[in-house]
Amino acid sequence: MASPCDAPAEPFAQFVLLLPAATQVNTSDYVAIVQGGRTKRIPAAQIIGAASPTVVSVAGVYNALPSDTFLAVTKTVANTIQLPSGPSFNQRLTVADCLGNAGTYPITIAAGAGDTIDGIAALNLFASWQSANLQYVQALNLWKTF
Repeated sequence: MASPCDAPAEPFAQFVLLLPAATQVNTSDYVAIVQGGRTKRIPAAQIIGAASPTVVSVAGVYNALPSDTFLAVTKTVANTIQLPSGPSFNQRLTVADCLGNAGTYPITIAAGAGDTIDGIAALNLFASWQSANLQYVQALNLWKTF
């Protein structure tokens, strides 16, 4: 079974950056892409654009930002993702166990103040390689999983 963190079969169609804990890619950074023995240096601004995800490596407790779209859990400790209070309209967020450790080190995704996740305060990922896709429904103060 493929993980959401696996490299795609088709080059450059989609990829996930796995970064050290608490690292965020900024638009002023560069990303090196190696293909066929050639390296291409691409400004991160071209990757992070409005339709592209922000990728943040998470370890321990992380307070998700309204701008976050992909949280890669990459540490061997129990992790808690605190969802933002008052997220943007239809905000989408994916939380993924990118090292396959959720079976030993569970990941808790906690709703922000006044919000729920499918009607409950928190969602727990207990299976290795598990991920959760969430979308905020502002009219209901609710994160829906899909």
